[in-house]
Amino acid sequence: MNINVDKLQELIENNYVLANSKRKKLDLLTRRETVVEKEENTSSYFEESVNVDKDIYKTKDLEMDEFINLYNGLDINYSKDDLLSILPDISNNRYDEIILRLKAESLKEMHELYELCSLEDNREEYLSAINFHANKMKLLDECNKPDIDNPSETRKNKIILVPTTGGNIRLIEELSHIPFEYYPDFLQLINSIVDGSFKNFKRFTGANNKLKSISEVKGFQVRVAFSRIGVDSYALISAFVKKSDIDKAYVETLIKKVSDYYNIKDSLIKNLDNEEFIEENNKNVSELYNLLNSYSNNNNDSKKGGLIG
Repeated sequence: MNINVDKLQELIENNYVLANSKRKKLDLLTRRETVVEKEENTSSYFEESVNVDKDIYKTKDLEMDEFINLYNGLDINYSKDDLLSILPDISNNRYDEIILRLKAESLKEMHELYELCSLEDNREEYLSAINFHANKMKLLDECNKPDIDNPSETRKNKIILVPTTGGNIRLIEELSHIPFEYYPDFLQLINSIVDGSFKNFKRFTGANNKLKSISEVKGFQVRVAFSRIGVDSYALISAFVKKSDIDKAYVETLIKKVSDYYNIKDSLIKNLDNEEFIEENNKNVSELYNLLNSYSNNNNDSKKGGLIG
């Protein structure tokens, strides 16, 4: 195994104290309630303000816990794409804080493993686990480098339109079979991916590994399924109408489309730096926006439609 234990020990000793300090600061946020309860003589205005703060921190802790659980859930065979899929978008106002906390999680694990490694005879197993966490931290740094040509401009995410097995653009093909009255909602969802707000974001989780790393944004009866394929690049896989939250029929159709996407996913990622590919994709994106904006001229001429198989 190619691992320098001395350098790793130095890394851990130099950074563990800092990471532990950051973690304690984050933990202090959840202790605000105890501190506030002791301030019996504060004004009612101050009490109301603190109550608002407590609700905010509670929400933030739940957000942090979700990312920590997803990060700790990465298995030994994880890929860079798997890591990207569980990270927040760079526009998230807690992005740096979340990345730092994830690194602290790995440093904590590495520190505990290093202590076990020094006590136990079976060093190889512990060194392998230490290497696993060291690689996760290294990959976190790689994923944390957005390609921004002009930092002064407002950053926007790039959308990549996924083709069907026949070579057509799936979203355009699907939307051509969906009534025009849904177009403003689809436009809002796609724009939320571009600007990083991700309206009503949902990540597909659970036992269904066939939808692993797939997420969706949603509005009233409308959904757009997508996958993160770069630091600021998102592949749009499918747009569809789902009229009931308890309707499971759409899942099978979505699984088929996601399966088709997985077959070309690597090719899409490799072409993110291909100027010819990006130019063609931009033309398709323009066609998509032209279609979505056509509702203003066709709002009295709705068509019947639904999911395309």
